[in-house]
Amino acid sequence: WYQGYQLFSAISTALSWAHSVDGVGFLWEPGALTVRCPADLEAAMRRLAGRRLDVAGRPLVLGAPVVQPLVTSPSLASPFVTATSSETKRCMGASDLAAHIFRQLDQSGTSGGAEHRVEVMHSPIEFKVSTRRVFGLAVELHDLTEEQSIYVQEHGLGGRRRMGAGLFFPCPKRAA
Repeated sequence: WYQGYQLFSAISTALSWAHSVDGVGFLWEPGALTVRCPADLEAAMRRLAGRRLDVAGRPLVLGAPVVQPLVTSPSLASPFVTATSSETKRCMGASDLAAHIFRQLDQSGTSGGAEHRVEVMHSPIEFKVSTRRVFGLAVELHDLTEEQSIYVQEHGLGGRRRMGAGLFFPCPKRAA
């Protein structure tokens, strides 16, 4: 069960314009709501501070926002990446979805043809939204250029970013 759809529904109820604006993504993890948006929407997003949202019957009270700029990293991770709506039926397997993500990164126009690695981190995640099956993977990207890193963080990969899918963050440092 994936909470991104329910979270996006609750936010769209609080901010009716959120449903129709591009370039915005929401990710709810225990203890934190991350909003990825262009800088010109920051003031509008601050209106969520102090709001109580009902997310699938669970209360979520939002605190004061902390604004953080994007930071380049050669490795990025996303807890859930899914294909775009038009590609969903073609990307129902881990290898198909990983290939789709790799193609999207190649087509981004950043640093033409730089080598990078797409790594699937866990078993496939599947959930239902209305009558549609949605399939996704936790993914890490490695060996990115600075340009690719910022592009992926700004634009994400795959589909359903408003629901938290395809949002990438710098990978935590791993102990040696």
